[in-house]
Amino acid sequence: MECHEVYRWLQAYFDDEITAEEERQLEKHIRVCPKCRKKLFGLQRTISAIEKSFIADKPDDEPSDAFTTGVLSRVKGLADDGEGK
Repeated sequence: MECHEVYRWLQAYFDDEITAEEERQLEKHIRVCPKCRKKLFGLQRTISAIEKSFIADKPDDEPSDAFTTGVLSRVKGLADDGEGK
């Protein structure tokens, strides 16, 4: 598996939408590739921050514009890091 494949599969990985074989290949690559491991951990932190923000707020509250802009910017930056690799 190559880095560009890992980048495409990460969201499906977090959503449990890949096969067991794809998961095995992805995890094998993550173990040996520091760049992809860093991307995985970055996405995990982003997802965790989003989940925590919704837990901390009342269920009917909307996240602030600044929060939304920051998250979208970080996700775009992580995605852009993987382009063309």
